[in-house]
Amino acid sequence: MSEGPGNTIFPGGTGSASAETVSRERQLEIIFNASNDIIFLISVEPGPRYRFTSVNRAFLSATGMQKEIIEGRFVDEIIPEPSLWIALTNYRKAIADHHTVQWEETSDYPAGRKTGIVNITPVFDEQEQCTMLVGTVHDITDRKKMEEEKEYVHYLLLKEKELSESIINNLPGVFYLFDNTGKYLRWNKNHETITGYTTEEMHTMHPLDFFDDDEKEIIRERIGKVFTEGYATAEANFLSKQGQKTPYFFNGISIEYEGRPCLLGVGFDITERKKFEQDLREAEIKFRTLVEKSLVGVYIVQKGIFTYVNPRFAGIFGYAPDELIGIDPVETIISDEYRHISREHVRARLEGETEIAHYEVAGKKKDGSLNRVEFFGSRILYEGQPTIIGTMIDITERKLAEEALQKSEANLHTIFDTTDTNYFLLDTNFQVMSFNHRAADFVKHELHRELKLSTSMINYFPKGRQPELIARMKQVLQGKNISYESSYPQKDKSVNWYYVRMFAIRNPAEKIFGMMVALSDITEKKLLEQEIMNQKIQEQKRITRAVLNAQDRERNKIGQELHDNVNQILVGSKMHLGLMEKEITGQKDRIIQSIGLIDNAINEIRSLTRDQVTPQRKIDLKDLIQSLVDNMNKHSLIKTNFVYNTGSTVIKDDLKLNIYRIIQECINNILKHSAAKKASFSVEAGKEGLHIVVKDDGRGFNVESQAARGIGLSNILNRVESYNGIMLIKSSPGKGCKIELSIPA
Repeated sequence: MSEGPGNTIFPGGTGSASAETVSRERQLEIIFNASNDIIFLISVEPGPRYRFTSVNRAFLSATGMQKEIIEGRFVDEIIPEPSLWIALTNYRKAIADHHTVQWEETSDYPAGRKTGIVNITPVFDEQEQCTMLVGTVHDITDRKKMEEEKEYVHYLLLKEKELSESIINNLPGVFYLFDNTGKYLRWNKNHETITGYTTEEMHTMHPLDFFDDDEKEIIRERIGKVFTEGYATAEANFLSKQGQKTPYFFNGISIEYEGRPCLLGVGFDITERKKFEQDLREAEIKFRTLVEKSLVGVYIVQKGIFTYVNPRFAGIFGYAPDELIGIDPVETIISDEYRHISREHVRARLEGETEIAHYEVAGKKKDGSLNRVEFFGSRILYEGQPTIIGTMIDITERKLAEEALQKSEANLHTIFDTTDTNYFLLDTNFQVMSFNHRAADFVKHELHRELKLSTSMINYFPKGRQPELIARMKQVLQGKNISYESSYPQKDKSVNWYYVRMFAIRNPAEKIFGMMVALSDITEKKLLEQEIMNQKIQEQKRITRAVLNAQDRERNKIGQELHDNVNQILVGSKMHLGLMEKEITGQKDRIIQSIGLIDNAINEIRSLTRDQVTPQRKIDLKDLIQSLVDNMNKHSLIKTNFVYNTGSTVIKDDLKLNIYRIIQECINNILKHSAAKKASFSVEAGKEGLHIVVKDDGRGFNVESQAARGIGLSNILNRVESYNGIMLIKSSPGKGCKIELSIPA
């Protein structure tokens, strides 16, 4: 098959073609190229491979490709994927099945995307070998496009319907559409939900079915108005299937739907609005009651005249409220000398130059007398008009009080400047109204600030003092007089003391309008008191030492009596019993027992006298304490440690004896109460005096308990304090006990 100069496109017989054959070929060629459908021939080559051998003009037009590019090229070089895979699959199927195969195919070519119905017919030779494929393509691109456009339009219509349904169903109220017979055509889900009727039931409902009998007539009238005038609204209770009534606002417009007149509208739940309106009415009543009963004058000015005044406002000037309505306020109630100022304030607000005004003027009462009044007024827009609304108070009494206060203040300043007391005059907000020069010196030297008028007195003091100061000042404003002493430490570690008095300042009507704070320097007095107190303390300590010494002397005396007299008597009794033992044989066991008892008594007396009697001459404190420790080791299993290091420090004998007694008391406590395994004792001298430590690892005790206030510890404390010493106890249950004593040598 070839196409040469003669443009032969179909195979002929061997040898020279007859004229008839040439004519037939030319006719076929004309038909081939004149066809509106795509026609192409493909040779089947080994492999198999498929090669374009001829294509008609419709092929070239549809693909936008040149004939030279296509003919002689393999199919896989021309047809793009994925169409190529489909084409090759169907080529193989047509050859295998020996019949024409048809499919729809869409491919992208230089001329654009094309869709067509493809037919492939196999051609076989005498040996049943497929040598050629004849293909046709009916271009359905335009038809597909039209179908797609129709589908798209249908899709848009569906979307539009979905959007419409979505909008209707998501309206905040109820949506309804019914014709002039009352037949429901459309409604939203809210309509069903709120009324409680199903979709099937809604088809049978009439609009009037949703209203109570007493409201049906007004709804019928409004529906009729829609159909006659085109629009209407109504407020009524929407009746549910369960009989529940909900206030609703309904509207409706007349439209033509599906060729018939209909009413389209929505209804909104106005429960909250109704409640708001009710609350507003109640609030208006309360507000009017409040304003009418107010002790403050209230007024409204529009277009330069009074449109409202409350009874209090009118009463302050001696008028009834009706007498001032419609009257020029400036000409009527303001004294001559203040009219210009007042008129300017009114003009500036009505013309929008300022929003708020606050001023004092002299007022003129109905009887011609004058008073002092204070105005507060703001500019607003009310009912579309610039309006002044404000309050007014009668300050006549306050002004008189201020004048009286000024006179009183002058008198106070005379007193202030000639006294040695620090005076502060404060208002009810604790603001400084006045002070004398001594008060300024106090603030400067003690609080390190500069005292100024119209500042808070509280802020001059450190934050740590402020809460207590505020509490006391509040008590003063309640009418209570306060007095107390206050200290101020100095850099040299001395302390300045002040006696503080606070009392309320009242007007003639006994109303408190301020307070006076007076501070007197009592540092010298406190120093004298402290000196006297120290003397008393030292005297008490001397008395305590004297008592302790007397007790020691008495103990010594008792110990000596026991040793010298009672002990000697017992020794004599023992000797007589010893002689009787030799002479009397029948009572020997009883005599031996009696001698044993006397020995015990003698030992007890010796032990007692050793505890009671202390050496009176050449007292060696170290040896005395060592003897106590040795005796402790002898009579207990407690391991002890004793340190004594006083160096060259000289300790008076009476102090030695007291230290001895203290250690003795500590040892007794350890033996009786501690159950300790170890105990240590130390007496050491330092720069500050003697430092004594007694420590054990026993059961310990709670230092806040009753045990910590026993006689033994109290005796130790008395002995330590009588020498101006300090005692510190550290102990807790299970943690042992440590007693530290510091005594000036």
